[in-house]
Amino acid sequence: MKKIIVVASVLLIGSMATGCEDKTSVEWYMSHHEDMFAKYTECLVNHNFIPTDCQNSRSAMNREHDKPDVIEGLKAARKKAIQVNIGGE
Repeated sequence: MKKIIVVASVLLIGSMATGCEDKTSVEWYMSHHEDMFAKYTECLVNHNFIPTDCQNSRSAMNREHDKPDVIEGLKAARKKAIQVNIGGE
C-alpha cells in the first residue's frame, strides 16, 4: 500500500511540475511562432490538417498572418512542401 501512495504522489507532483498548458492550442501557437511554423509545415507536407494540432497551427497562422515572421514562415512552409512533393527534399 505504501508503494502505491508513493507512486501516486510522485506522479501527481510530476504532473503538477510540468504544468497544464495545452501546447497545441491556437493561443499557444500564436505565442510560439517557431513551433507553429514547424507544425504547420509538417501538416502541409503530409497533406493532413485533420488532427487538432494541425488545425490549431493553421488557425494561428491565419490569425497572425500580418506579422513579418509569420509571412516568412508561411513562405518557408510552402517552399518545403513543394520540395517534398516534387521529390527534391
